[in-house]
Amino acid sequence: MAALLPLDAHAHVLTSIDERDLRELRAVTFAVTREPSEWTAATHRRDKYCVWGLGCHPQVPRAVDAFDADRLHELTERAPLIGEVGLDRRSKVPKDTQRTVFRSALEVAADRSRLVSIHSVGMSAEVLEELSERPVAGAILHWWRGTPAQTTQALELGCHFSLNGAEARNPKVLSLLPPDRVLTETDYPHTERSDRAADKPGAVSTIEAALALAWGEDTDGVRRQVWRNLGAICQTTRTSALMPRAVQATLLSMG
Repeated sequence: MAALLPLDAHAHVLTSIDERDLRELRAVTFAVTREPSEWTAATHRRDKYCVWGLGCHPQVPRAVDAFDADRLHELTERAPLIGEVGLDRRSKVPKDTQRTVFRSALEVAADRSRLVSIHSVGMSAEVLEELSERPVAGAILHWWRGTPAQTTQALELGCHFSLNGAEARNPKVLSLLPPDRVLTETDYPHTERSDRAADKPGAVSTIEAALALAWGEDTDGVRRQVWRNLGAICQTTRTSALMPRAVQATLLSMG
């Protein structure tokens, strides 16, 4: 079997990027968007190694103002990923408005059965409340910093967790998560300040090394586990057929 590519389950990439630049990363990247203005371009991309998400970042007021649940539902017919969406205590957007948009995004994710990459800065409890009321099979908690009790609740809700180099430098939930619930991410470019190795999408070596140490595995074993985890989510949500062909082939190779 060919060597597995790194998996970056959450990175910020311009929708105008040249496809060759993405291929040169030699990684599979989940490129999340921040605004509805990016959605059309994202759905028109046909990249070999990049999965594009349709997002509405809670920290971006114009994005929240432009959110259209009907349009999101329409466009996710051919998009396997919604993200990044969620809640943020630091945002200038009123909390009630954030929750209304997040609820609508979760309803689309549940109805379409899609993966959803979730932002939860300072509002872990509120995010879990929304997920409890609107269960989503493909929920991936990005850069999760919840308490042990909240992490247990998230696990009981069936959530997966995408971890980056910041978790390796300042562990908070690493020891609380079973290996079959973990994905790797960079959150490029936002983790560069805490992980200098994360200087491009797909550069997940820091978190892979931390997981190898925590799990008593080598990094190849970590990468295989992460890909198996993605396969499990795709099987549950039935989104494999919407993934790029190279991703589909890798998932099939994992058995």
